[in-house]
Amino acid sequence: MSEVDQDPVVHDVEALIAENKRLRRLVGPLEQSYDDLRTELVGASEAVKIAEQANGELRGEIMELTVALGQARHNIGKLHRIVLQRARHMGGRVVRRFQRQLATFNR
Repeated sequence: MSEVDQDPVVHDVEALIAENKRLRRLVGPLEQSYDDLRTELVGASEAVKIAEQANGELRGEIMELTVALGQARHNIGKLHRIVLQRARHMGGRVVRRFQRQLATFNR
């Protein structure tokens, strides 16, 4: 009767050993592999956090540059309007002076 009782246990042990071998082929031969994977996971998580932080900083810089570009465009437009107004004013003065000289010459 002892042979019958041990037979299922031996079969279970053999199945467990076979499963253990299969899993070790997938993961690695030592429990150190699990620790290495955990360490790698922590490192990867930290790298993701750093990358997300850098991404946020870059987005902030892009927004600052966008605002600065808008201000520069506004200032260029303002400068352009001032230059045109002065050019028109100066042109008008030159034309009026020339007209006065022609008027005195024609007399």
